[in-house]
Amino acid sequence: MSRTTPRDDASGRRPRRRRPIRLRITALLLVPLVSLITLWAFAANITLGDAFDKYDFSTTYEKVGLPGIYLVNQLQAERSLSVVALSTRDPADRQKLGGQRARVSAVDKAFRSTALSPDARDAAEPETKRRLAEAVRALDRLPQLRARVDSGRAQPLEVINSYSVLLDQVIKVFDGLVTVNDVAIFTQGRALIGIGNARAYMLREDSLVTAAMARNGRLTAAEHTAFVQWAAEGRRVFEAASPT
Repeated sequence: MSRTTPRDDASGRRPRRRRPIRLRITALLLVPLVSLITLWAFAANITLGDAFDKYDFSTTYEKVGLPGIYLVNQLQAERSLSVVALSTRDPADRQKLGGQRARVSAVDKAFRSTALSPDARDAAEPETKRRLAEAVRALDRLPQLRARVDSGRAQPLEVINSYSVLLDQVIKVFDGLVTVNDVAIFTQGRALIGIGNARAYMLREDSLVTAAMARNGRLTAAEHTAFVQWAAEGRRVFEAASPT
């Protein structure tokens, strides 16, 4: 005689087993939990991406931008003193130039130390690395430029142009620094770089006038043409950098 259990129903079939309550709660929570994690990951990716961008920008600015700006300022001062010493042949002016050259050499060494450091290389964009390499190669030619000045055979305009070519290579490094995905930082950074480029043209003009004043107070025809061209280009760069 067959025996039935309390779990058998009237038809002799066993009822469907109920899933444990813990499993049912887990199943109910799993879908929204996965969705929540997905949304969190998406938001974190955007936030962390911006944070890493800003960190890289900050590192590049501190290790490349600031030392580079200081180096540019010192090189511009050396350019001006070079044309004065070339024009006057005065030992006192030559002594001032020697002191400025020593400062530039020290600043150049510090710039290379920070700009070529592992931290700066890791944070810099590929284009910034390329421009930095070109700037370093241009700086390597500084001793030859100084030798031409010391020979006394170079003309002031030639010296200004040679220094300006070197300076342009260093200044180009700054153009690649502002790549952060922050509109405010990007806009302000580009404006500051543009104004700095306009200032560089003004300092070319200043060097030319300084050389003329040290000589006889008059510009040659070639120097006058260069002055007019630099003034026009400087104004164009300044207006392009100014907010509309």
